[in-house]
Amino acid sequence: PPRRSALLGSAALLCSQPLPSRAGEGGGGGGGGVRVVEDVVGFGQREARLGNLALVAFKGTVDGTDTVFDTTYGGLPARTNNGQVTVKPAPLAPRVVALNDSPVPGVPAGLLRGITGMRVGGKRTFVVPPELGFGPDPVGAPFGDVPGNAYLRYDVELLRLSASGPDRLMRGISKCGTGGAAPQYEGCADIVPEE
Repeated sequence: PPRRSALLGSAALLCSQPLPSRAGEGGGGGGGGVRVVEDVVGFGQREARLGNLALVAFKGTVDGTDTVFDTTYGGLPARTNNGQVTVKPAPLAPRVVALNDSPVPGVPAGLLRGITGMRVGGKRTFVVPPELGFGPDPVGAPFGDVPGNAYLRYDVELLRLSASGPDRLMRGISKCGTGGAAPQYEGCADIVPEE
């Protein structure tokens, strides 16, 4: 987005190497890992790690296509829980992601692994293999369908990082969130990376 274009001035490191896997998992240097396509290192002092909460902006596409299946940038019609498509485009709404080993519906392990190691202000593009994505079965996502055994491509920006809980993460943006019965989007467009 244009409001964050200054971050693109950082030198981009292009690579095609899988991210390191956790002990006992395949993929450290093999086909089972997340492959980083582009990595713009942020200004943050700490790297995102297991146990942190991360506030991220991202777009997920089916790799090799233009099919957006999930995004926090808004602007696209979204599907409701009953499968109906909204008339009004979804708003910009960064998302809080818990970097842990507990499965969360709609948050594939490969997305969490791809965020791990990022610094606040950083941007990373990476490809997630099916075994760390949604697996062999087709999935209906908020903005589009993901076919079975699809490789997923994520473009992620790490906005904030917290090792001490959500209060620090959400400082100054309490009215931007999707929790509760009535999601609020006030101030979401004004969020800038901050440590």
